[in-house]
Amino acid sequence: MISAESVSFLNERQICQSSRFLYSSTPEFDLAERVLREQPLLGTIESLFKSGKVGAALPPFRNMPPGTFLLLESGHSHHVLPVIDRSAECGQGSIAVTILDELKFGTINGSIGFDSVTLIVDGNAMRQMREVVLASELYEGEQVLLVKHRNPRHQAMMETIHSQRSA
Repeated sequence: MISAESVSFLNERQICQSSRFLYSSTPEFDLAERVLREQPLLGTIESLFKSGKVGAALPPFRNMPPGTFLLLESGHSHHVLPVIDRSAECGQGSIAVTILDELKFGTINGSIGFDSVTLIVDGNAMRQMREVVLASELYEGEQVLLVKHRNPRHQAMMETIHSQRSA
């Protein structure tokens, strides 16, 4: 059996380590309020994430060699593949590329999906999609990799917008 003193200590540690929200089965947050009064810096959040201006381009990727690349990110892991951009030809609201390094691509588990995929041309982010999956399709006799939204509704919306722009 755990003592009330230990429970209080553990609850206080959870409050101190919390980064965003506190939840409770009852609307009693006296302990949290006391901890924040005693340690006011716990109430300020310093994020490692820095957002830019809405609609502004991503900052350039410094030290990136010239060329066209696909940056695939999932959690803390990432892959960079040299590609040929085929989005204008067959994108269907997606990022479409021809992979130039099939060997490296073969080591990537594309079935898990990715948090984000960025198309980079000469160090500049040209397109980015979040929460995506990869699909390999044949387009005019050539194998093309399509980056599609994981959510089929989002993908359908992107395809509708793409077809309206093309018409």
